Amino acid sequence: MPSAPACAAALVSAIEAGDVGAAAAACDPASWAADHGDSPRRLFHKATDPRRGFTVALTGEVQVDDGLAAVQVSLQRGERQLAQLALLCAEDQGESRVMAVSDQPAWAAAFVAGQVPALLQVDALPPHDDSANAVVAVCALAQRAKAGVGDASAMITELLQADEGAAQVVGRLQHLVAAGHRVRVLEGRWLPALGHAVVHAEVLQPDSDVVDDALWIHLEAGPPLKWRAIEGSLRAAALLP
Repeated sequence: MPSAPACAAALVSAIEAGDVGAAAAACDPASWAADHGDSPRRLFHKATDPRRGFTVALTGEVQVDDGLAAVQVSLQRGERQLAQLALLCAEDQGESRVMAVSDQPAWAAAFVAGQVPALLQVDALPPHDDSANAVVAVCALAQRAKAGVGDASAMITELLQADEGAAQVVGRLQHLVAAGHRVRVLEGRWLPALGHAVVHAEVLQPDSDVVDDALWIHLEAGPPLKWRAIEGSLRAAALLP
């Protein structure tokens, strides 16, 4: 079994000592500063908060591939294990740094394989305009179906019957449009190594610009594009095959 990168052991030691400077030094500066649930800074502050009574320990399990590593650690309170986490590490110019903390084993494995970033930050992913345009097109088609224009209703029905993913995504968008909501597409992004695209959109209240809800619409990037799922929040697990 490969040994853990020095940065992982350094971060765990810094947590044990409550040394924020040493913890920051073991981590990628941008990842440490990120306001993100998987930032190593969040783990440090959680594990060093005396009110919580947490400890973090290396478990010895390590995945390594081409300068990327996932080091398993255990988050505990006393003798009770609360969670198994992975410290996602990357080597740059011969020096390793902790990039993120993940509680998703599949995400950690995909990171080590070079398929996903350590931190899931949507605005850092490459744009995917085709997916965003596809959502806009479905909403426009649903609007025409609502108005009884041409064969729009038949086209919506055909989309709904394509497969389970299309039934979920197109059905939800059609329902929103039929109820008078407007869906405002913000951006489409994707993970090229996985061929997975995600569209971020907002649901506006009828006859208003007030945002009612968020939508995250998942697609296989294709070609052809294929609908996968629609959710109210972005989950790392939903981006994986």
